[in-house]
Amino acid sequence: LARSAEDHLSKGFQGFEAFKEKQAARHTDIDINSLDVALVDGQLKLSALDENGQPISDKQLASIEDAFFKEEGLVRSLTLGLSELTESIAHSTSEFHRDYDLEFSSEGIVKDGRFSLNDLVQEYNQYFEKYHKDSSERGTILEGYDKMTPTTEKYKTFSERLEKNGLEIFATLKFARERPSEQLNIYSLIDLNANSLIDLNANSLIDLNA
Repeated sequence: LARSAEDHLSKGFQGFEAFKEKQAARHTDIDINSLDVALVDGQLKLSALDENGQPISDKQLASIEDAFFKEEGLVRSLTLGLSELTESIAHSTSEFHRDYDLEFSSEGIVKDGRFSLNDLVQEYNQYFEKYHKDSSERGTILEGYDKMTPTTEKYKTFSERLEKNGLEIFATLKFARERPSEQLNIYSLIDLNANSLIDLNANSLIDLNA
C-alpha cells in the first residue's frame, strides 16, 4: 500500500506542479504557490489564495476546478495517492493494536485525507532534511567517487526525496507524534523505528558499494 501511494503521489505531485504553471499564466492575480488539493468526503477539493492572502472567488475557483478535473490521469493519481497515504498512516497503528476510524466512499476511497498535497510536501521535506541533516553520498562515475554531496542537496525535489526514503518511516513517525500515550506503544515504536533505520542504512550501503 505504501509503495503504491509513493508512486501515485510522485506522479500526482509532478502533474500538479505542471498544472499550476498553466494556471499561473491564466490567473495572474492568484498566489499560485497557495493552490492546493485535498481529499474531502471522498472527492478532491481545490483551494487557493489571491495575492493579498485572501481566498479566491468562487468563480475563479470553479474555473480552475473545471480545468483540473479534465486532467483525468492527474485526478486519479492524486485521489489514490492521498487516500493510500492516509491508509498507510492508519495501518502503522497495527503495531500498537490501535486503528484510526477511517470512512470510505463507495469507490473505496478514504473520505477525508490526512494531508492536503501542500501540507504533505512541506512536512515530508522537513522530515527528510532532519533525517539526512548529517549524511552525504558519493558522486557518480562522471562526478567522481571521491566527491561527497550532502543528501539534502542531491535530492532536492519532493519526488526525488520520496523515491529515496519512501513513506513507511514517515508514516510511522507521524503516528508517533500524534499518539504517544501508552508506554508499551512507545517502546514498540522505538523498536520499529530502529529496525526501519537499520534497513534504510543497509540499503544505503548497498547503493554505495554497487
